[in-house]
Amino acid sequence: MPTTSDYNIHKAYVTPPPHEPGFYIIVASMQPHLSPRDNIVRSVMVFFSDLVITQTRQKGQTEFQIRNGANGQLEKGVKLLIYRFNYGKKNTLEATLTTDGEGRAIFSFK
Repeated sequence: MPTTSDYNIHKAYVTPPPHEPGFYIIVASMQPHLSPRDNIVRSVMVFFSDLVITQTRQKGQTEFQIRNGANGQLEKGVKLLIYRFNYGKKNTLEATLTTDGEGRAIFSFK
């Protein structure tokens, strides 16, 4: 970011360069190095894919819909693994779903 003379909070938006689908970790550092000493380092995990996942929650269930990001078409036969996050313990697989002909899969809460 450009140097600023005020002490206000500023934002900057960036577009990542072309990349292969997959998981990435994006790291930002206040200093040119990544050492935590006299520095503020932040990171975020990002997943890039050609699939778009939307979810709608209502009445004890979540409906997922999967689309092709390039053309918006619904994707049938996509496998979804639903995990329960257990803080301090091993996460558990709750369900394995497959999208139907309309690109939908529904998970019902227990």
